[in-house]
Amino acid sequence: MKGVRIVQLILVVLVGVYLWLFHSANPLLVELPLTRTFLPQLPVGFVVIAALLIGWLIGFLPGLLIVGRRNRELRKLNQEVAAAHQREATSVTQTGTYYPAPTVPVIPDRAHDPDLDTEPDPHEAA
Repeated sequence: MKGVRIVQLILVVLVGVYLWLFHSANPLLVELPLTRTFLPQLPVGFVVIAALLIGWLIGFLPGLLIVGRRNRELRKLNQEVAAAHQREATSVTQTGTYYPAPTVPVIPDRAHDPDLDTEPDPHEAA
């Protein structure tokens, strides 16, 4: 996991250097059409940075919300399983009824051979 973080850090630094070079190469100011009333003219680099951040948020937030919802569902299901185990343990101790372990079924194409159940006597000659 540490290697992934190092690669992410290197990529962020490279994007920062690229945006700084982009800003240096494009010193012009632009005016965005829908924001004329409340934003002044902005450098092109700032507009590109804002577009990258908005795009990252649009891509990142839905996944984050989905993960949060699944974590809540998982926590709820774990609580339900724990409550079911608690009810089962309580009912067994109150009634004194213990259920036997499930038996392994015999494979239908192989008949049960009682000779295989007995262990050979090690002192008996073959």
